[in-house]
Amino acid sequence: MGYIRLFITAIALILFFIIGLPASLVFYVIGLSDPDRKDRLCASFVQFGFRMITACTGCRIEVSGTENLPKDRGALYVPNHRSIFDIVFLVPYMCVPYSIISKKEVDKIPFLRFWMRQLHCFFLDRNDLKSGLAMVTDATERLKNGTNILIFPEGTRSREEGKLLDFHAGSFKPAIRAGAPVIPVTIIGTGNVFEPHMPAISAEKIRIIFGEPVETGTLPPSERKQIPERVREEIRKTYQENA
Repeated sequence: MGYIRLFITAIALILFFIIGLPASLVFYVIGLSDPDRKDRLCASFVQFGFRMITACTGCRIEVSGTENLPKDRGALYVPNHRSIFDIVFLVPYMCVPYSIISKKEVDKIPFLRFWMRQLHCFFLDRNDLKSGLAMVTDATERLKNGTNILIFPEGTRSREEGKLLDFHAGSFKPAIRAGAPVIPVTIIGTGNVFEPHMPAISAEKIRIIFGEPVETGTLPPSERKQIPERVREEIRKTYQENA
């Protein structure tokens, strides 16, 4: 069944890109007169595509804590990272509009790069300090303007179920500078979906838990430095309580 799911998921991905060709032209025309509406339509279209792919994997998604998501301002979504499917499962439940901070290597994948650029995503080069500083500045402005931003603060996938890597403090700078809330996101169950038995896909029960916002704007400077460890500890605790 794992290889059948892989085949169906691959077909869904191809269909998404085929449908996306005329859709992108429609979005482009709309964007000429209403850029904000175009951005929201693109974000919703990508969510539709990810939901379609999720359905093809056979995975069952259980979501809780959506009442914690601010609807009227931008927030920084900060999840743990276990699988390449984390982003596919999580993005459909984010508030629109949103952007994603990703590794620069993703910018080399043609079709994926196209839609990520439509979402004004950021491609981070960890070896380029100047580029990193510019990214923080741009992400800060987008948060101030009401865009939600997703970043995986571990920087790479954890290789052990339930184990969190260190959270990079730089991942939180856009939220701190913008005074935007940080949303701890706990993702449970994705570790066995794909990586351990590539290329087969295993249908798993996935839990996504949105924690209460950490309001960076009301914290004194001394406590802002503790945000990465505070959020990491909350995700770790939530994981242990719900795994």
